[in-house]
Amino acid sequence: MFISLFLFFLIGNPRLLQAQSPIDKWDKQALGKANTSKGVSYLSPQEKQVIFYWNLVRINGKLFSETFLKHYVDSANIKNNSYLISLKSELEMQSELPVLNASKWLANIAQLHAQKMGEAGALGHGDFAKRFKGIKHKYKSVGECCQYGFKDPLAIVIDLLIDEGIADTAHRKIMLKKGKWDVAVSIKAHKKYRVNSVLDVGEVKM
Repeated sequence: MFISLFLFFLIGNPRLLQAQSPIDKWDKQALGKANTSKGVSYLSPQEKQVIFYWNLVRINGKLFSETFLKHYVDSANIKNNSYLISLKSELEMQSELPVLNASKWLANIAQLHAQKMGEAGALGHGDFAKRFKGIKHKYKSVGECCQYGFKDPLAIVIDLLIDEGIADTAHRKIMLKKGKWDVAVSIKAHKKYRVNSVLDVGEVKM
């Protein structure tokens, strides 16, 4: 099972095929724990990978920073700036957070929004309250991240974590929020930016 899991993500992300792959420094237990959406039928392989990487950040932020974040930043030649510096600092100090579990309720909302934004070539969180109204009673709170232009799952996660240009790093706050959360990811074509991703979360009532 773990061998097939590794091959799935290696094939899905050519960066991981290089020597000294970031995944080599993660133990099998952590990788298995992060793969919470493996049996979900309503998410694509790429959408499941977004949740996988997102969970790795939450399981061990320091190790994620030292492996996947460092490798990605170096490979993409991303310049150091205040957003990246603050992210590294935050991940260095982060304690383990609960993993995210896929939700069909949230998936329906994410898929419809990603489809609508993509077809219209639009941005943002339009009709947020209206879109979540039907399920808001199921959660303590809900949130949403939208990303444009990237189809690679790791790139989507890291872009939202760096959150460059967002003064209050609102996306990062959602990604690293404490508590137990359900999640859904939808990646759709976008008229203007080629691709857009919608990541919806709901805080589980305890």
